[in-house]
This record gives sequence, C-alpha cells and structure tokens, in this order.
Amino acid sequence: MKKAVLLILLLIACASAIYAQYDEKQILTQQANQLLMQRQYVQAEQLFLRILDKYPNDTNSINQLMNIYFTLSQTDKAEATLTKYQRTLPPQTYSELLIQLLIMQAKVEEAWQETMRYLNIYGQDEYKYRRLASFFERKAFYDKVIELYTRARNQLGKPDLFRLEMANTAMNYHQFEKAIREFMAYTENNPVYMFYTNNQLKTILQEDATLISVVSAIADSSNSSVLKEIYANALLNLQDYKTALNIYKQLEPQKMWRFAEEQTAAGNDSIAFEAYSYLETGETDMVKKMDLRYRLAEIKYQQRDYPATEQIIMESLSLPFWKDRNLYYRSSVGVKLRKLMAEIKLAKNEPVDSALVWLNEAKKFSRNNLESQEMDLEIARLYILNGDKTKAQNLLKTINHNNLMEKRDYLNFLNTLLEGETALADTLMNEFIIRYPESQYANDAIYLMMFTLNMAEQDKKSFYSAIRLLQLNRQSGIDTLAVIFSHNQDEEVLLLAIEWAIAFGNDSKAKELLQYDFQDEVAADYAALLRLLMVSDKAEEQRLAREFLKNKPNSIFSPDFRQKISRWSASRPNL
Repeated sequence: MKKAVLLILLLIACASAIYAQYDEKQILTQQANQLLMQRQYVQAEQLFLRILDKYPNDTNSINQLMNIYFTLSQTDKAEATLTKYQRTLPPQTYSELLIQLLIMQAKVEEAWQETMRYLNIYGQDEYKYRRLASFFERKAFYDKVIELYTRARNQLGKPDLFRLEMANTAMNYHQFEKAIREFMAYTENNPVYMFYTNNQLKTILQEDATLISVVSAIADSSNSSVLKEIYANALLNLQDYKTALNIYKQLEPQKMWRFAEEQTAAGNDSIAFEAYSYLETGETDMVKKMDLRYRLAEIKYQQRDYPATEQIIMESLSLPFWKDRNLYYRSSVGVKLRKLMAEIKLAKNEPVDSALVWLNEAKKFSRNNLESQEMDLEIARLYILNGDKTKAQNLLKTINHNNLMEKRDYLNFLNTLLEGETALADTLMNEFIIRYPESQYANDAIYLMMFTLNMAEQDKKSFYSAIRLLQLNRQSGIDTLAVIFSHNQDEEVLLLAIEWAIAFGNDSKAKELLQYDFQDEVAADYAALLRLLMVSDKAEEQRLAREFLKNKPNSIFSPDFRQKISRWSASRPNL
C-alpha cells in the first residue's frame, strides 16, 4: 500500500514539473509574439533565444528568429541560426528557410538550384509554387517568379494556373504584352475582376499606348463579350470614343446603356448622343424608347441646339404612344418632355407665357400628387420671375407635399425679396436657414440677402431685375450686373456676372470681365480660379495652376488648383 502511494506521488510530481515547464514555455512564447506584433524585434529576439536555451528543439522559436533576421536583413545571424539548428528542423522547413536566406544574400542561382531540389520532392503541391514565388517576389526577382509559375502549369498540367499572379508579376517586370494576355485570360473566366483588369490595363497603356493592338487582337479573336468590353474600356482610357462605341454596339444593350450614361456624366455629349440613338433605334419597348428620346433631347438642350431639341420633342409628342394612358403612365417622361419644352421657350427668349403653357401641359401628364405639385412649383417660379407676385403667392399656398416644403419656402422668400420687401425677406431667410440648415438653397438665400443689404437703394431694383433676367435665360442680366458694379465697385457683383457669363457659355464676355484687376484678396484668388476654368489647353492650365500655388500655397482655393480642375460644368447658379 505504501509503495502504491509513493508511486502516485512520484507521478504527480513528474506531471507537475512537465506542466510547469510547458506553462513557462507558453508564457515566454506569448510574450515574444506580443513583442513581434509591436515590432520590438530586438526584445523579441532575446526572448526566443531564451526559449531555445531551455528548449533547443522548439521549431517555432527557430522559425520566428529567422523571420526577425529576414525582416531586419541580418543575414549573418540568419545563416548562423540555420546552420546551428539544421538537424532540428524538418527537411522541408530547412529547405524553405535556406532558399529565403540565399535570396536575401543575392545568391540567386544557388537559391534557384535549391528551389529545384525542393520541387523535385514537393512539386505536386501548387501551394509550394506560390510560396516559393513569394520568396523571389519580395526581392523583385520577377524572372524567377514567372519561371516558377510557368513550371507549375507544365508540371501540374493546369495551363490556367496562377493567371492573376502571373499577370501582376509580368506587369511589375515590364513584360506588358504578357501581362495583358494573362489579365484578359483570367478576367474572361472571372468577370468580377473586370474593374481591376481595366485599371491595370489603363496603367499599362499609359506606359505604352501602342499595346492597344494586343488588346484588340485578343478581343477580335474571341466571341467573349467580357474580352470585348475590356477592349472597349481600354479604348476609353485612350479617349478613342468612336471605336469604343462601335465595340459597345456588339455587346448587350445594358452595357451600351451604362456606356451612354458614363459619357453623359463625363460631358462627352456627342458620343452619348450616338449611343442613345443606337439604343433608341433598336428598342421595341415604347416606354424605354420614349425615355431614350428624352435623353437625346436633353443632350441637344445642353449643347444649346434648341431647334434640334424642339424637333426631337415635337416628333416624340406626335407618336401614338400618348393615346394610351396606361402606357405613358408607366413613366414620368410625359412630364419631363413638356417641362423641357418650357425651358426651350425661355432659352429662345420667348415670352414667359409660352413656357407656362407647356408647364401646364406637363402637369396634365403627372401621375401623382408629387409630380403635379412639382409642376406647380415650376409655374410659381415663373410667376415670381415674371413679376406676378400674387399669382405666385396663391399657388405656393396650395403646396403641401412634405418633399416640396423646402423649395416652397425658398420661393416664398425669393418672391418677397424680388418685390423689394427687404425686412420681411430677411426674416423669411432667417426662418429658412433655421428650418433647413443643409438645404441646397441655403447659400443662395444668404448670398442674395448679403447683396441686398449691402446695396444702395438705387441699385436694388436693377439687381432684382438682373436676377429675374438671368433665371429666365436672358443674358442681358449680365450687363445689368456690370452696370451695378460700375456704380458700387462691389467685386462680388462682378464675380456673379462672370459666373453667369461662363454658365451661358459666353466666354468672350467672361474674359472681358475677368480683365478687371481685383483688389480684394479672396476675390482676386477666385477670379484666378475662374480664369483657370476657361483654359482649354491642358499644358497652359497646369502652368497657371502651378504658378498660382507657387505664389499662394495657402489660399482657400489652393485645393481646387491642386485637383487640376476640369472645365466649367454646364450647370448654372441657382441665384
């Protein structure tokens, strides 16, 4: 009995000793790993050495030490450690560490020979090829990486293996043609990588635009819509919009829709017009067809080709489509076409009444209360600009849709201000800002009140007249603002005149006004920005931007200059 008890106690003591050792090792390892995560490599090294002093067969500590030495490029320490623990490490681990060490020592051929020996044993596992390739890639030995991926394909009989890895490596190695072929082959089977491939090809073509012939040859030799779309996107990067359009004609209609919308957003109106025209010709759904006709009309309107816009609208309105209420009620195109016609009437300097006729027509085709009241707001706006205060007030009182209260209240303010009721307008403006602090109209309301409060009584009526004229697309409002400026020398008024001249596309008038030597520093900087927006030559634009930033790096407009601002958009100020 006593012998049994002694045996049990002995076993417990041994187990406790083993556990204590294990517990100590685990604690030290955790501490070392924590130091590694904090990039405290020297302290981590000391802990791993301490572990190996007590536990010389701990392969994890050996591996971590080697990683530290590789990270710090301490190849002498790495070599000494690897030699010391060669017999402790498994052959596979030793070989991988040796390859990394030789690469770090720039002994590429020796590393390659060891790589071949390694693959003779473990070469049936594709992961091994990726792992070895990563060793060579870290030190930019891209030729060896490509050779490894090629060997993997041949050895494993998988010609599509490592397509994306091969493409990126070839790109880094400046083997651009190979990169193009690999990217396109990979994306053909993995279309979700289309965006990534487009960006990579964009970079390649920036280096060598002649390689578009390679992209073209690959796309032309295949029936794949994916490859053709890649080609079309590559053409867009080279601004070859016409050829891109012809490629999109070979793709599904939804891709052409997207292309047309992208070109519209980019301001490539002529290409967008051709794309929408192509879609409209082949469209059989009458609702979609009418929407396309509206888009065509809208482009012509933006190009200020008012006769062409009017022709498209009138042809559209003459179609049997409008006889079927159930058909045209599926879309808001009935409202949009007629509203656009009202805008054309104003753009052609026709009387406001002619535009009101079309807005009232548009209202008849509204499908719900929201669309109907949206038209009422447009009608009320024209009443305000035409000086019909009472009609505007009465119509604005009928607006009760929650989505339209903000615009209704802004128009109430505008109606009051343009009638010269400054005190009441100021109250309405303050109420508006409190109620709608993030409104798109907030800045306009403040801006208008600033002008009014700082303006002599004799100029206020002229200012209100100028705002009405400009909102009605009458360029004579620019001259009115210029006259006001000649009276009060308020440079803000002159800047407003310049903004409207640019918005109307009247570059000669804008340049004439910009010849003025602005005295206020902020106004002068903004005038410089407006001059930049009017420069069509990109080299000159960059020169002016650099010159401005050199002289005024801390201007509030400096970020705009740094962004290489594009040409002034077609949108007009809301004032």
